[in-house]
Formats: sequence, structure tokens, C-alpha cells
Amino acid sequence: MVRAIKKYCDWTNEIFAVLGMKIIITGVPGTGKTQLGKAIAKEMRCELIEINGIVKRKGIYRKNKSGEMVVRIEKLGRELKNAIKGKKGFVLEGHLACEMRIPCDFIIVLRCEPKELIRRLEKRKYPEKKIAENALSEMLDYCLVMSEQNYEKRKIVQMDNTKFLTPKIALKKLKKGKGEEVRWLGTEKGRKLLKETFKRMGK
Repeated sequence: MVRAIKKYCDWTNEIFAVLGMKIIITGVPGTGKTQLGKAIAKEMRCELIEINGIVKRKGIYRKNKSGEMVVRIEKLGRELKNAIKGKKGFVLEGHLACEMRIPCDFIIVLRCEPKELIRRLEKRKYPEKKIAENALSEMLDYCLVMSEQNYEKRKIVQMDNTKFLTPKIALKKLKKGKGEEVRWLGTEKGRKLLKETFKRMGK
């Protein structure tokens, strides 16, 4: 029985790849896009396209006065459409994917509990200000809101990646077309953390 189920799962993943499942993964930095993107692409046997890689390779950015990288969104959009042109299936990942409309079957909006997100960014040694900005973006549903502006609602699937998802679970959610309803500010704990984050930004 177990072997039969495994065989069926392998078969459906092959079908997904052959038919050309086009998946985008977005979410604020630290939500686990790259890790999940690599795992799903491997599971589906399709190409992984990393937005950050294209930005750096093509030089689609400028530096502001603080030395931070500012991406040229319109040019990036054109480059991404060229990158996926003619491809039957792909996984494209990057937080900027929510800022533009890219042809796809689904867009996964990865979410992460804000305190865990802060812990991950601290581990990556992000500057204090950037940690606070990204935590605030997550609490205010930034990537979800932008995705809703740029993509059809039926294509948007939220997934809570606080406890890292496996590719099989993520694909199962996509096949059902159903994820989670994530609203961190819907609790007293979330509202308290929001105030703490604003204080953090003011330092």
C-alpha cells in the first residue's frame, strides 16, 4: 500500500513537470523561499530561477546613499519574462516577485511567525534596521497584499513556513489550491510585537 502511494505521488509529480507547472514563491526575506524553491524544483524535476541571481548577474540595480541595493523593477520584470519564455515548467523564487505580474499557475506567499523571522535574520547578521523593516513587512502582510494586487486571487496560496515545509506537503497544498489564512496582527501577541518592532526601528 505504502509503495503504491509513493508510486502515485512520483507519477503525479512527473505529470506536473511534463504539463508545465509554473510556480512562483514570494515572501519577505527569511521566510525560506530559496530552501523550499530548491526542494520543489528537485521534486518536480524542473528549473529553479532565483530572482536575486538575475538581479546581480544582469546588474539590474543601483546603490543608494546608504549603499543599499535598489532594484529596477520594470527592467527586472522584462528580464524575468525573458527567463521563463518558452519554458513548460519552472519554480521562480524571490521576494520581489510580488511586485510585478509574471505568468504562472500559482504564486506561493510564504509566511513566518515574526519572532522566528527575527531570529532567522539575526542569525544571518542582518542590520538591526533591516530586521525591523522585514519583520514589520511580514506583520503587515506586505507580500500578500502586493500579490493580491498583481495576481488573480485563485492563483495565490499562503503557506506558513515557520516550521519548514517539505516539498511534498507544499505541492499537496498547491494541488488542493488551498493554503493557510495567516494574519499575525489578529492576536494580542501580534499587536504587542508590532509595537516592539516600531520601537526597534526608532533606535
